[in-house]
Amino acid sequence: MIFSNTRGQAVNRQSLHRSLAVALRAAGLPAGVTFHQLRHTYASLLIEGGESVTVVADRMGHKNATETLRTYSHLWPSSDDKTRQVLDRAFAPTITVPAERA
Repeated sequence: MIFSNTRGQAVNRQSLHRSLAVALRAAGLPAGVTFHQLRHTYASLLIEGGESVTVVADRMGHKNATETLRTYSHLWPSSDDKTRQVLDRAFAPTITVPAERA
């Protein structure tokens, strides 16, 4: 059980959706946003922020990293992308030429 009421009982679906609608309005998000979309966005932001597959798996409540990779592997940068970024940073110009003084 993910959501419970103050008595520890399962929240019914209608109550949950009403609470989500209130929260979405308060956050300025569109009314049609679903829990699934929020969850996917959360995982996507963690991956974009450079979190490891094990951290994302833990935060998402997956039983292992394989489940996370099966769902979100397309969001991690490829080794080619990472290699290009490393080389771009290594060979970026580090010397700046001062502008001519007038």
